[in-house]
Amino acid sequence: MPKIVTEQERENIKESIYEKTKQLIKDKGIKAIIVNDIVQSVGIGKGSFYTYYPSREACLYEVIKRYERETFTQIEEMMSSAQTDKERVIQLLKKIFASPDSLFTSINQFDVEVLLRKLPPEYMVAEKEKMHNNFQRALQFLNLNEQCMETVAILTDCLSHAANSHSYSQEGINASLDILINAIANYVTEQGGVGNE
Repeated sequence: MPKIVTEQERENIKESIYEKTKQLIKDKGIKAIIVNDIVQSVGIGKGSFYTYYPSREACLYEVIKRYERETFTQIEEMMSSAQTDKERVIQLLKKIFASPDSLFTSINQFDVEVLLRKLPPEYMVAEKEKMHNNFQRALQFLNLNEQCMETVAILTDCLSHAANSHSYSQEGINASLDILINAIANYVTEQGGVGNE
């Protein structure tokens, strides 16, 4: 007879899947993770995993999206703090690209696109909507026009590439991140962004 799992136990297991999968993404990258990695790290059976997620891709995608939502909430709180515009932009970019606990440095857009191709079409629709909403929120956060925001988006792609580069020393990566972050912060403030000096 199968064990009856209480609602609290289900929530605890789902939280554990989230935390352990985040760590696996940091340690192995999205492409290398298999369902066995997740179930072994959580301590559940494969059958139990599929009661929470229909597939490996759905699990990885939902973990990434939850992490993004939580990070956006933290960013909104940071942006309302009483700092200079430049300090706010630097803090925001460091949180996303230079923080040792950031998941963004272990994810690239190509990996997310591969996940989306393996998921039902409604995931792609939701992703496009989310990207549009995030772009609009970023415009509001930074108080920039769309042309300037596109420039910032391209520059943050450079940040992402530097943060994900494993062929250089950590010291070199950190130095390049600092240079890029300061340059982007200077650009944003020169463009009149953020606006709450």
